[in-house]
Amino acid sequence: PYAAHIHHGLRGAEADRDADFVARLCGQMGIPLSVAKVDVEGERGPGESLEEAGRRVRYRELVSIARSIRADFVATGHTEDDVVETVIFHLVRGCGPLGLAGIRPVVRIGGIPVVRPLLGFRHAELCNYLRTMGHTWLEDSSNSDPRFTRNRIRAELIPWMERHINPAARENIARLAGIIAEEEKWLATIVTNLLQSCTDHEGRLILSIVRALPEAACRRVIVHFLRIQGAPLNWHNVQRIADLIHQRSGTRVDLGTGWYALRGPDFIALLPSGLREPAPYRYFLQIDGQTAIPEADLLVRAEWVSLPGDHPPEVRGRVGEYPAEVYLNEEKCRHCRLVVRSWKPGDRIRPSGMRGSRKLQDIFTDNKLPRDERRRVPVLEADGEIVWVAGFRPAEGWQGKGHRMLHIRVERGISR
Repeated sequence: PYAAHIHHGLRGAEADRDADFVARLCGQMGIPLSVAKVDVEGERGPGESLEEAGRRVRYRELVSIARSIRADFVATGHTEDDVVETVIFHLVRGCGPLGLAGIRPVVRIGGIPVVRPLLGFRHAELCNYLRTMGHTWLEDSSNSDPRFTRNRIRAELIPWMERHINPAARENIARLAGIIAEEEKWLATIVTNLLQSCTDHEGRLILSIVRALPEAACRRVIVHFLRIQGAPLNWHNVQRIADLIHQRSGTRVDLGTGWYALRGPDFIALLPSGLREPAPYRYFLQIDGQTAIPEADLLVRAEWVSLPGDHPPEVRGRVGEYPAEVYLNEEKCRHCRLVVRSWKPGDRIRPSGMRGSRKLQDIFTDNKLPRDERRRVPVLEADGEIVWVAGFRPAEGWQGKGHRMLHIRVERGISR
């Protein structure tokens, strides 16, 4: 075993005392210990409560420690009391059926399994066990601070329910949470398969399919969509995305803690807020190699290919969707230096099969590409002439012909 303790930096000398107590106890038992000291108050996000920030930072540090020691899992000390408090808290604040399942016994956070082996025991039972074994323990004084909602649920609401409604209120709520958790586990396998049919190759919701679902199924799909993407999962965000289905293309909603949902022409995507609009970029295209575009989280592969016949394979695509590919004229490509760069206002291209040129801005508009996604789209330039826009057809005179061509493929991504 390996122990980890998180010093939240909130209770001054008392928190220092707790860390010292854990260190002494681990020393007596011969258990290695890691202590992480954090500033929860300083890391609070906009609109985030101190409790929410504490939980987020705490699990981040636990997962980090687990990775550093290559642990198989993280075990926490949550009890049945925590389950009951969580169910009541979720119910009053607003939740769906999943919120009534309380605390899951096993969950993956940052790729690390987090297990809660003590959910079947009451807090008082554990204290009695420690007392019987002759062990001492510490109670976090913030757990009795009435300023925190959970503490008032624990100290006031649950005892009132046991006195005035049903002495078995606590046990009944815990049993309900267990039943719902089992049903949710069964439903999850069904919804996982349903979600696969509702998402495209980039992991975005396909609007035409989601719109056709019954409302209950749509909600379930959105819940799993948020969960697998790692975005904040709560009832309000589920409803925000459900509403977004019926909004116009380009609409964006903030989901909190660094995430937003984007309504595209025929999809909904979840993106970290930091990806809203990349910085301008410009790179020489590496032929028979790959060109990374970290600003847009894209990778461009280019290679000479020999194909049967005189015409390239048919390529279908849409501006702003990846992978995007094109086959270009070998002779023209060999006599120039190709550059891949971001779009600039005023850019124009002479599309193959058309007279005259078109503004890239108009092409983006025709494809209903949101404004903050436009700079992400790679533009291929040769000696000042735009020869291709990812997802669009090549410029006039640059189409691949003959047996040998330059094949270019743009795909996400560097960070995946």
